[in-house]
Amino acid sequence: MIRATDDVEKVRLFIGQGLVMTLQAFILLAGALIVLWFSNHSLTLVILPTLPIALAVFMVFGAIAQTALHADTAALVCAHTVLQENLAGFKVVKAFARERRNRRALIVPRTRCWCSNSRSPGLLRSSCRSSS
Repeated sequence: MIRATDDVEKVRLFIGQGLVMTLQAFILLAGALIVLWFSNHSLTLVILPTLPIALAVFMVFGAIAQTALHADTAALVCAHTVLQENLAGFKVVKAFARERRNRRALIVPRTRCWCSNSRSPGLLRSSCRSSS
């Protein structure tokens, strides 16, 4: 279940943040190049050949960072899975340990509720009087 939740979270983050940030970066780059073109044509022509080099450097850095991020995420998912299973196990053990106490605590209110809601005479009324 953790894995499915993690995958859904990754898709949500990509659509919510990653896609918007990528679009924002391209708009910012295009806007900067347009402003640079109108302010100085020759400087723009010097900058344009360096853009593919910068893009390649960013892609290499991104690949290295992504590999490290995947390793960290895998370790974190394993830790969360163990934690969730342990917490779920604690809840089950506690529920079994409290079963008798909860059953006794619920008998009286349940009987009172049943007796106050029953409107038929006879067997139900007599059993309500005997249990009260």
